[in-house]
Amino acid sequence: MLSKLKSGYLPIFLISTISAIFNLFLPIILVRLLSPTDIGHYKIFFLYSQAILFTIMSGGPLYSVYYWIGKKENSTEYIQQAWLLTNLLGLITILVGVPIVLLFPTLLDLPVTFLILLVVVSASLSPGSFYGELITAQGKQLRGTLYNTTFEVLKVSLFLSVAYFYRTIESIFWTYTILYLFKNFLGMYLGNKIKMITLNFDIEKIKKVIIYCFPISFAGTLGFLVDKVDMLLLSSRISTEDFAFYSMGCLVIPPIMLLDMAVQKVLIPKLSIAYHDDQTKDVLTEFKKAQSDIALMVIPAVCGLYLFSYETIEILFTLKYADSIPFLRVFAIGYLVYLFPHDAVARASGKTMWILKIYLVVTPITLGSVYLMAGKYGAIGALATAIFFKFIPKLCGMIYSAKVMSWKFFDIFPWKHFSIYAILSLIYSIIAYEIKPFFDVKLIWFAITGPIMILSYTISIYFLRKNKVL
Repeated sequence: MLSKLKSGYLPIFLISTISAIFNLFLPIILVRLLSPTDIGHYKIFFLYSQAILFTIMSGGPLYSVYYWIGKKENSTEYIQQAWLLTNLLGLITILVGVPIVLLFPTLLDLPVTFLILLVVVSASLSPGSFYGELITAQGKQLRGTLYNTTFEVLKVSLFLSVAYFYRTIESIFWTYTILYLFKNFLGMYLGNKIKMITLNFDIEKIKKVIIYCFPISFAGTLGFLVDKVDMLLLSSRISTEDFAFYSMGCLVIPPIMLLDMAVQKVLIPKLSIAYHDDQTKDVLTEFKKAQSDIALMVIPAVCGLYLFSYETIEILFTLKYADSIPFLRVFAIGYLVYLFPHDAVARASGKTMWILKIYLVVTPITLGSVYLMAGKYGAIGALATAIFFKFIPKLCGMIYSAKVMSWKFFDIFPWKHFSIYAILSLIYSIIAYEIKPFFDVKLIWFAITGPIMILSYTISIYFLRKNKVL
């Protein structure tokens, strides 16, 4: 049992679920300790920390370790240069970003102190995460995931502690910045001990790292714009309090995000090895299994979020955030995009320029469409439009993946699994909805039917697999 846990994506997912649970409860408690305006500042701060991270494109060198591991030849040297590049980009961010926020303090609806902390912590995110991703890519999934999870649990614990004792959003921002600076230095020390992180600068190899990373990093920036365009536009068009309601409706379900991340981290090295060894047909089963594993959770989650949207908001954030309910119903549909690992093949094969090209086309169309729909139909129109355009690069990516790996397009999807998961989820959702009138209190209806739906779905899947239908 232990040997199985140490391989595959299960250790990444299962252990990361611990941090996911902590992160899930974080906003639930914070909304009870802080005002909606503070929550709005909280959401804006973390939205733009992501925006800066994608703008400086340091995520490319960070996640390129999964490619260099599969490349085999001179992988250590390339990983060392990738680490140097993440730190160089972080340093440039601080040198450029701090003067900008001092000169233009009204760029965002945040005090200057918050803006400086925003720049510093954004510059530290990729370097601080490098060691954990490195040892995970090396196949030490258990150790790498424990390392990352420990810091996530520590982060949530510290956030709740300072929020409880100080009741200020500033204390949280200071805590986050100090924690990531510490994580950066610790990762540097541990990486140096295993000779994978050094200060040996190799101009030729770092050029190759940049050549690989730039398209995927720039595409990541454009992809972030596609993914968050509604929030970025609305953060400056509606009040901080209204933005808190909107962002709470765009509810992040950590287990879904972690499952997708875990599957991808295991899938990409396998695809990379198969591609470089010219054994692409042998890895098609793994590619379909990755989609099936994600769909097993995502499809019922979408149905559940839509069905229980009112109860979810009431339980998590209180009815003070009732205006978030319509946004949650629309946002839930967007989770279906995680079914398709559209850029895994491009990353694994080194054909990252394709990712850039598709987002160069999709991003401006998305930005323009969301802007127009936001003006005409408000926040709900912006959200629905943004979700629609998220599916376009997914579809194009799956077509491209089939072409690169010499697969037949319709053969790359686990149609049978998708259909069974969807049918079961819809059946149990309809049954739950039909018995709703028999309950006078909605929360009691949710408390009873929710667990029964989960149990029924799980039992159904178990018997279908036992009888080899799945």
